[in-house]
Amino acid sequence: FVPLPNKASEASGSTVNNFVPASTRQNKMASVTLRVDHSWNNSNKSFLSLRWNHQDEITGVDFNNEALGGGNNRVNRGVGIDHVWTISPSRVLNLRWNVTRFEEPTFNSGTGFDPRKLGFAESFVSKMEKLSFPRIEGALGDIGGGYGGFTNFTYYNWNANLTEVRGKMVFHYGGEMRVMQEANASFGN
Repeated sequence: FVPLPNKASEASGSTVNNFVPASTRQNKMASVTLRVDHSWNNSNKSFLSLRWNHQDEITGVDFNNEALGGGNNRVNRGVGIDHVWTISPSRVLNLRWNVTRFEEPTFNSGTGFDPRKLGFAESFVSKMEKLSFPRIEGALGDIGGGYGGFTNFTYYNWNANLTEVRGKMVFHYGGEMRVMQEANASFGN
């Protein structure tokens, strides 16, 4: 599973028979943002924003087999509403609501690999949460991954602000409430 060296030693240097991968990191991303503004009248204005992006990332596929490499998908979605009400020439109220969701499922090239093929004992394999190519750590680098799963975040936000002018004084009142939800599930080494 570990390729032989493919680069000869250099005459002047300390590198001796190294493996140099031909792989590259691949990131592909699509993104869409939409905003719609509306004036209800001279005193009330609103906007709605919609956000979405999706990124696919593949990295570390240096050996072109189960021993190395993986990736993830990142998906973000969000919607927000903002309303500004000019109550009087001296009072302005701003109300906002927003929700954003982030999802990141990850995968490993070695997910599902049976370590018994490498001579690992049944007593070791039976303790694995999920079968995968075992992670082998070395002084100059690691092979194997043994990871996978997902991460999800959902954030809700409510906000209200009142600006009031009294003579030469400007007062700001407001509050914000946030609910942050996180969910993670993964398996490791």
